Amino acid sequence: MSTERSSSPEADLDDVFSAMASSSPVRPDPKRRRRDGDEEDDEEDVREGTAQSLGPNDMEYLQRFMSRKKLRTEQVTDVQVFVQDIAPIREAKMFTLLLSVSNEVNTIVVNTPPYTVSADLEKNLSAYSAGVLLSKGIASYKGKYATGHVLDVTFKLGFELPPRIQFNHSAMLKITAAAGDALTQKRSKFKKLLGVSLGTRDTKKKTLILLPKEQQQDIITLARAFVEGSNCVISVPLCCRIALMRMVYRKHSGPDFWDKLDARLASIRAQAKGSAPLLVKAFKFILEKDQANHGTPDPENTTDNLAAEVDAFQQGIDDIITASSMNVASSTAAAAAAPAVIAPVVPSVVSDPVAPIIDPIVPPIVTPIIAPV
Repeated sequence: MSTERSSSPEADLDDVFSAMASSSPVRPDPKRRRRDGDEEDDEEDVREGTAQSLGPNDMEYLQRFMSRKKLRTEQVTDVQVFVQDIAPIREAKMFTLLLSVSNEVNTIVVNTPPYTVSADLEKNLSAYSAGVLLSKGIASYKGKYATGHVLDVTFKLGFELPPRIQFNHSAMLKITAAAGDALTQKRSKFKKLLGVSLGTRDTKKKTLILLPKEQQQDIITLARAFVEGSNCVISVPLCCRIALMRMVYRKHSGPDFWDKLDARLASIRAQAKGSAPLLVKAFKFILEKDQANHGTPDPENTTDNLAAEVDAFQQGIDDIITASSMNVASSTAAAAAAPAVIAPVVPSVVSDPVAPIIDPIVPPIVTPIIAPV
């Protein structure tokens, strides 16, 4: 008597499921047969089918290319071997060379001598300092703000500065000190010229002995002495600034001259309350008063023959001072309006803390910056 098997579909697949669940040995790759320890066969197998040789035309082109690049004989040999290597070997070689180059660069950086301010940079700092001190956008002749303006101009132009030098703290200290020295020298020169234009200074009595009006220098002659050796060009706005300096120097020729000048300039700006026409009137009056009180009038040597606008070099410096000062003013305003829990934006120390009021003898015209020679 035979036993009937279940007719369910699952019963018919029991053997199939069992076969699926059982493990079976992996069939060896018929293409790869070797004996253990046969290293020569291993190396041959790695190279078979993977290395790509160059054709005659490719090699001829490569030879010409290496010749143009003036490779040495041993370097030509290295390239010829390199192109015959398989991809993993080439990649390994390139990575090895990259590490070697990195080591060489690190050695160069370590052995780089400390940064020194170059003679070219010193000349340009001197030129920029004259432009900053004679700018119609400056609000302070002393302190970190004047130095900051010189740095702003220097980094805006930056022809003689190494890349990313602003991230080198030690180098920045040297550049900042050089900018401060350049400003000090220009201030000293300008102050001496103001004294010579009026008379002589009694160092014992600490008083200014004025020459007769006719023997004093007129504003044009004084302006020529101011711009001598610089990139500045005499103009009406420049003469207005010099006239203000001479007005203050006549009463305060001592060590506090620049402080008194800053105070007078601040008072004029405060009185104008941001009004351009009032500033025009103020500096026009100062210039006219200077012309009436100093020197002999000369029809051929008057401000009527001067340019009413500053030159391109001075305009470029004025624009940089204006932009940096406005950025600080907007940052300060934003910080004041921000909630107390939010850290305020720290303004750059290289700009005036107040937005500049350009003394608009004429409306400022944006012109390309011309770097000093």
